[in-house]
Amino acid sequence: FHPEKPLVLSAGLDGTVRVWEIPKPVTPVLGHSQSVAAVAVTPDGKTMATASLDKSVRLSHVADGQPKLAITDFPQPIQSMAITSKNQQLAVGDVTGDIWIRSSENGAMRSNWGGHVGPVTAIQYLGEEQLVSTGGDGTLKTWKLPLSPPQTQKTHDQEISSLVVTHDGTRLISAGLDEMIRVYNAETLQQTGSWKSTIGPITALTISADDKLLVTASNTGKWQSWSFPEAVEKEQKSAHDVAIHA
Repeated sequence: FHPEKPLVLSAGLDGTVRVWEIPKPVTPVLGHSQSVAAVAVTPDGKTMATASLDKSVRLSHVADGQPKLAITDFPQPIQSMAITSKNQQLAVGDVTGDIWIRSSENGAMRSNWGGHVGPVTAIQYLGEEQLVSTGGDGTLKTWKLPLSPPQTQKTHDQEISSLVVTHDGTRLISAGLDEMIRVYNAETLQQTGSWKSTIGPITALTISADDKLLVTASNTGKWQSWSFPEAVEKEQKSAHDVAIHA
């Protein structure tokens, strides 16, 4: 141990000496009684929202994990969730295909409708007045808010597991159990590109803040990174022994 700093030194038979920084203890966020299916952080970085199969959404302070708001009256387990850029409302998708709009200030109901046949596997806001959802039925839908009939695309042959909106708001990216990654124009929903994963069915997807690096994860426990939009593989690694969901 270093006498003053949180460091540990190790020496090995490989002839190297290594210096390790001791990580700070992780602050657990408590409250859910079943698996957490979705996590979102407000744009100001101060509040996190978590959605669970226990039929609740909970908002907590990022700094210390202390609870801020609990919405516990959903009738079905929750599969997906998103929060608006101005922190005003939450969009929640459940395992039966219903979509719920709730206030992120007090949990008040704003609207609810049937969105998909089967679970709402991913949901994202496009600005404050448009919502994008994907389902176990393999469809991607955009919804105008207040609610109007959706624009629907059958985009994958199997369940769509993940959906992201690029930070510049111009493109949507979906990925599914069919191992495909697909890119769309956010305004027209026209597909602009697609490629296939080489690590198995995709269960999670995320993109960097500069929209240049895309990371996909699979039910094999591996993750894979790609340059975007070129779709050139950069790296892949085994991270877990089971499926990665976020």
